[in-house]
Amino acid sequence: MTLLPGVRFAVAPNFHLDIDWAGRVSIGASVVRTAGRPVACPPWRSASAEEVAALVLDPTQPGARDELPNCLCLFAVPAHLRSAFWDLLAQAREHGAVSPDGFSAFAADVASFLAFKQLPVPAGAVFELVVSGPGQEALLAGSPLWGLINLGEDAAWLVCLNVPADDSAAPHSLSVRLQLQPGEGARIPAGMPLGSDGLQREQPEVWLLIRLPGGTPGKLSDFMP
Repeated sequence: MTLLPGVRFAVAPNFHLDIDWAGRVSIGASVVRTAGRPVACPPWRSASAEEVAALVLDPTQPGARDELPNCLCLFAVPAHLRSAFWDLLAQAREHGAVSPDGFSAFAADVASFLAFKQLPVPAGAVFELVVSGPGQEALLAGSPLWGLINLGEDAAWLVCLNVPADDSAAPHSLSVRLQLQPGEGARIPAGMPLGSDGLQREQPEVWLLIRLPGGTPGKLSDFMP
């Protein structure tokens, strides 16, 4: 089956990430949708050179910058923000819950950093913490995502359909899996079906979701490390 053209991957402007795309991207044998989102479809194989070329935006090509709004754009947060998050969880062990004020302050710091890097989150965006146990799929569905960040201690995998959400060929396309290292995030293009693959993980997935305005925040006290 041939990989169909669709949403592509890129590094967000002003972020200097040296991405080995061939080592980050894998292709699934089929697509399974659950509640409108793709789920892990093993076995996975490495993407071919031709598939990587189809999936990844070449920043040297004319008009590449104009295509960025429709790309899944990778970025990374600095180590001090990840440390601040884990300090917040350490305090939660003492108090029995994540402090809403502490989480709000952390989310504001993330938003300020992204604004400084000229990748601002929309005004009124909702930050949500989602954690899944080893071998479980993180629940990324719900109100539309602007982006997400892997705050866990291990690499995590996003699963997507690399075609527009309303494309009639989507059920016949291949699924794509993209690895995000700890501290890395992605700005999600509108309408892109997205899931996660935690089947082979031995540690929990920890995602900071950034939902478009009007979303509903998660219950932070549900997670106790």
